Amino acid sequence: MALLSLLYVVLILADLPNGIEITGDRFTLGARGVPPAGRLWRRVSGPLEAVRSWDVLTPAQARTLGRQWRARQPTGRQQQQLGDLRMIGRRGVLRVVVDPTAVQVRFPGRVLSGYVFVSSAATGMVWDGVILIGTRKPAALASALDRALPGRRSLTTVP
Repeated sequence: MALLSLLYVVLILADLPNGIEITGDRFTLGARGVPPAGRLWRRVSGPLEAVRSWDVLTPAQARTLGRQWRARQPTGRQQQQLGDLRMIGRRGVLRVVVDPTAVQVRFPGRVLSGYVFVSSAATGMVWDGVILIGTRKPAALASALDRALPGRRSLTTVP
């Protein structure tokens, strides 16, 4: 029981730096205020013009999105999205679609697969410009993004 409690605390601490920051005409999604080194924290940053669309999903909508994404995967190969920054359940999930060529990304080049580190590509990790991040205050986040990115909110919440 103590080991499970410790693991839960570690996951909470690892999730603390994740968030969104908008300053001027730039945004940062993912890890903020932590050293750039490391395999745990991922970060996407760039100009606000790179954001194609965004929406705040309920947990149920995020699960539907995940099922649809898995259905499009090639059979026999488990893939992970590098842009999926969710760790611990939240009240909502921010889904941001960006132009992958117009943003700077910091994703791990090597990840743990079993007991060894292998390249991200070998594990089937993909980057398609979709970023998912959990939020504790979905209404406040939606209001702030409406001001920062007017007219870019998705009309459909799940593709």
